[in-house]
Amino acid sequence: MTEWLTAVTTFAPWGLALAGAGLALWALARTRVQDEMLRTLTRQNAELRENEQAMGRRLLLLEKRFNALQRKHRELEAEDAQRVSYNEAVRLLQMGASLDELVDACGLSR
Repeated sequence: MTEWLTAVTTFAPWGLALAGAGLALWALARTRVQDEMLRTLTRQNAELRENEQAMGRRLLLLEKRFNALQRKHRELEAEDAQRVSYNEAVRLLQMGASLDELVDACGLSR
């Protein structure tokens, strides 16, 4: 039993030192992995911000184009409404309508 106690007391500090060194190496390796992950996430975050800004600029351009198309559409609708009146007037004239009937039916001025 004494030999065992002597062996334990002799080798225990070495075992603890070895375990401590192993733990330190593991922690160092883990820190390196975490640092690499942090660099990767930082790079990805920067890329996402750049993409977000680019999409924002594109969205503004699309909004401007949409507004211009909306204005043009309203103009074309107004022109089309006027054309309908003239087309209706031509049809009524072909049917023999009088000038007063044309003015009343189509909202035309004299």
